[in-house]
Amino acid sequence: MRNFIFSFSLFWIFLSSKALFAQYCVSNGHDNGSEWIKMVSLNGIQHVSGADSSAYADNTNVNFDLSLGNTYNFKVDIGGGYNEFVSVWIDYNQNQVFDSTETVVKMTGRDSVNSNFIVSSNAQAGITRMRVIMKYGGYVSDPCLIDFGFGEVEDYCVTIDTAGMTV
Repeated sequence: MRNFIFSFSLFWIFLSSKALFAQYCVSNGHDNGSEWIKMVSLNGIQHVSGADSSAYADNTNVNFDLSLGNTYNFKVDIGGGYNEFVSVWIDYNQNQVFDSTETVVKMTGRDSVNSNFIVSSNAQAGITRMRVIMKYGGYVSDPCLIDFGFGEVEDYCVTIDTAGMTV
């Protein structure tokens, strides 16, 4: 019986640690020396960034507060002067996977792009991840694409609350 309890305890610790240390997939461009994400703006917060040497920026220290069912304008300023394609995902179900249904905006343009989106009423309240991918030449459909050429990836935190929902 003691061995069973010990084995069960080790199994439980293993399962718990996998959940605690699970990570989002990696994504990055290959070259952002001539085009990069200059600024991300959402819900009154502007985060200014620049060309990161790895074409990836972990900006998860920046948090955007959003409410279920509310509409927001998402804006990206682009450095370099090229026509770029920007895709944005929010992990609404907080499973650490950017599902295809979690694409919130796709925008294309030069210098500055923006689009409105509605926070899904099915989103789970709490802190989750948002990924912004800017790529030259076309949209990225896979938020886990690695070394995709000209462009950049930036990750942010988003806190989703239920304030916008009515019962």
